[in-house]
Amino acid sequence: MPKFNAQSFCRANYPGYESSRPFALTGNETVSFVIPLNRITGEKLFFGIYHESGRSLHLNSVYIVKAGDVLTLTTDKQVYSPGETVSVSLTGNASGSLTLTGPNYEETNPL
Repeated sequence: MPKFNAQSFCRANYPGYESSRPFALTGNETVSFVIPLNRITGEKLFFGIYHESGRSLHLNSVYIVKAGDVLTLTTDKQVYSPGETVSVSLTGNASGSLTLTGPNYEETNPL
């Protein structure tokens, strides 16, 4: 098991961008990346925290998507546990009605 007071590094990877930064896990630490989003392709941004040996301590990814021109639906998180309530926000420049459907659920709302 890696020691947490050792030198570690974090890495971010998105198409056309890859960077890593060293840091010491000795207390609260903030590491930031400025990731150029010249092309938003809907692909995943991968990021992780690694021990100096290269062994991963934490790995995760998020989809980077461009907000829509007509409607944008966003959720409060990307992954939900079975039975968990999903919170969805809707913004946009459309009129009419929107029907949301899911297992044993359907609701229509005016826009």
